[in-house]
Amino acid sequence: MNCLHRETARGKDAPRVWGSWSTQVCLDCGAFRLHAHDEDPNTAPGWSKSAWRPASDYETATREVQT
Repeated sequence: MNCLHRETARGKDAPRVWGSWSTQVCLDCGAFRLHAHDEDPNTAPGWSKSAWRPASDYETATREVQT
């Protein structure tokens, strides 16, 4: 059975080359997706959120990059 991701919460930020992506986490199954912060001027209006990713990828996707 697939989760419909009806109950979500804002998660940790996921780093990118400049700035970060916001994450949205499903409270039922732990899956997450990335999207630009609302104030991001580099995102075109109507930009869609990424596909849902498995909960097992969350820690890696939101880990701070060590330099």
